[in-house]
Amino acid sequence: MNTIKINNNLLNSFFKDDLKGYDPFDHLNSKLFNLTLFKYSKFCKLIFTQLGKRSFLNFRNLLLVPKSRNAKGIALVVLGLIEDYKRTNDQFYLDNAKNLVKWLLANTSDKNKWKYNCWGYNFEWQAKAFNVPLGSPNIVTTYFVSLAIYKFGVLINDNSLQEQALSSAFFMRENLIRNVNNNYVFNYVPNYDAFVHNANLFGAYWCLLSGKINNDRDLVDKSISALEFTVNDQNSDGSWIYGHQSHHKWIDSFHTGYNLEIIYEINKILDISKYREVINLGYQYYLEKFITMDGRVKYFNNSIYPLDVHSYAQAIITIKKLDPSNTDLLNKIVKSLIKEMYLDKKKRFSYQKGKFLRNNINYFRWTQAWAYYSLSFYNNQLNEKN
Repeated sequence: MNTIKINNNLLNSFFKDDLKGYDPFDHLNSKLFNLTLFKYSKFCKLIFTQLGKRSFLNFRNLLLVPKSRNAKGIALVVLGLIEDYKRTNDQFYLDNAKNLVKWLLANTSDKNKWKYNCWGYNFEWQAKAFNVPLGSPNIVTTYFVSLAIYKFGVLINDNSLQEQALSSAFFMRENLIRNVNNNYVFNYVPNYDAFVHNANLFGAYWCLLSGKINNDRDLVDKSISALEFTVNDQNSDGSWIYGHQSHHKWIDSFHTGYNLEIIYEINKILDISKYREVINLGYQYYLEKFITMDGRVKYFNNSIYPLDVHSYAQAIITIKKLDPSNTDLLNKIVKSLIKEMYLDKKKRFSYQKGKFLRNNINYFRWTQAWAYYSLSFYNNQLNEKN
């Protein structure tokens, strides 16, 4: 199980494609679909988007869906390059991270409209609750891109990069905060009141960090209020449902992992025993419900399948942060990831594996970038042990 070799193969494939790729949600980039009247129908766009996500066959070439760069995927690669540089001190990783950070800063959402740094997806996104035009910012992409730029700025001691990354908190405050039951919470996207816990926590953490560094008490207070909302919404068994929409009532592993990771990062700043208890309760639920004895990582709390690289990747990151001494469990998960999901001949990972069928479509942001980042994180952890 040579995880360094696997990651080098992934990285080489990224550069070969100029870090462009497909995404489970990119069907609305189809030039053919956009020649039809269906493009004006919310229902048709939702169905077409879901067909792209759920199909085991990739029709994107036929539908004229171009490969393109995804800001969140690029950010995940930058985070992986940072880990690889820390492990090796090889200038190759640092130089490529620098180039990608420059690209991210040159490809923000429209500054004339949004004023501060923020980022969105490279496709129009039709969900049940809302529609997000191509390039319109969202809190998840903005968080991951900001985190990658900030960490790179810290690594090379560049205060300007750190400031540019932290400025996205001002975008979040002006465009994403609302009041719910006497608490501030962060929306996923501007202009829509669709609440999900991981998006709320991404906003809370980023605004808390920016507020502390910039001595902005308003950002700090609103962040803690948003954190409290999610903490108080934790179920007695330690779990969280995904969100508050009627169709968001499921519990899954990678969003639960997000929640635990971010509350952990927040509490590194606040250091409050109440939040440690929340993390401990949630982590026990996470281990019991999502990690099997043989190291497989379940997508949902009530079913082993589908297996998904995204779930494995977040498990590696969550456990490495919350429980770093548990190397036996980490090793077991990584072995399972490679056994269940790696396509040795193609030198990349599957998208999903069901009980009877496997989806081998090559998705950059959802699958390969997450695999690269999490394995870089894991490889650096092994290096720290040596």
